Amino acid sequence: MKRTFSPVPPALLLVALLGAPVHAQLNNASAVRGQVKDAQGQPIAGVSVELEFKGESRVKIVKKTVTDKKGGYIYSGLPAGPWAFHFAKVGYKTTQVNTSISLGGLSDIPPVTMEPGADDTVAGAIGAAAVPMAGPSAGPAVNTDKSKELAEYTKAMAAMKAGSPAEAEVLLKELIAVVPAFVPAHQALAVVYVARGDAPAAEASYRKVVELAPQDATSHVALSSFLASLNRNEDAFKVLQDAAPRFPEHALLQFALGAAAFNLGKGEEAQAAFLKAAALDPANAEPHFYLGSLAVSANDVPKAVEHFEKYVSLAPANAANLPAARALLETLKKSKK
Repeated sequence: MKRTFSPVPPALLLVALLGAPVHAQLNNASAVRGQVKDAQGQPIAGVSVELEFKGESRVKIVKKTVTDKKGGYIYSGLPAGPWAFHFAKVGYKTTQVNTSISLGGLSDIPPVTMEPGADDTVAGAIGAAAVPMAGPSAGPAVNTDKSKELAEYTKAMAAMKAGSPAEAEVLLKELIAVVPAFVPAHQALAVVYVARGDAPAAEASYRKVVELAPQDATSHVALSSFLASLNRNEDAFKVLQDAAPRFPEHALLQFALGAAAFNLGKGEEAQAAFLKAAALDPANAEPHFYLGSLAVSANDVPKAVEHFEKYVSLAPANAANLPAARALLETLKKSKK
């Protein structure tokens, strides 16, 4: 039997309207950015960066990239929570940094200094041939050691960072013409198209990434989030609905599915997905905000209080929904007296 959700009580609607806006749509990706330098403050290119998720997850989550010629690196599509960053390069001592990433937006990691050292086993443990990221996933492993592909891709990324998307587009298209299945190039091209407002071309690139890397859940999440940004919420939901059976234990995809269902008012589907996301990633506060909101709509005050309290206890200080959660929690507690 399909459950019917009652309207939110007027007092709670007033609080929600007067408080901070509710961010029900999943941000395109959580991203990190940083730089690696030597003891003299000079950038180190070619450093292998391994990002290892330290939160609770039923599957090990490890991402890899390398620094560009300015010692910089950027990676997106990361689940929120604690992470360990490992930096390694032959001739330097391996360095580790522990940090926490909040959901959505870009987190800047403080610059990392690597000291000279003779004993480093980079290739085996860290993966010296990892490919830099431009979007949510680097897709299948590609051996880019001393390859022309990596050099051309690095040039394109440098052009993007320098504010020359047209140059980046030319370089990426040339690279794709030579290596059609190079996933990061298609991801970067999607970013270029989004920046210039070419939605059809951006969608085609996001769909190409899904075609080339269907085993990567974050490629589906990126496509769905892009469609949602165009207010094509039904299409965004369908992308994740179709992909979800293949990724029953992927916390980010389950959360994205919940957000897409939430945006469409599909309460039961949203609740099921958010419950899965919360179980798979207990460190992520966001599912509890939406579960609390759904409980409010169902007039289940005790359950709403439970989830909002959990959200407030887990959410970082800059969480977008924190003011709304606190306001709703205060009003709910008053209504119980």
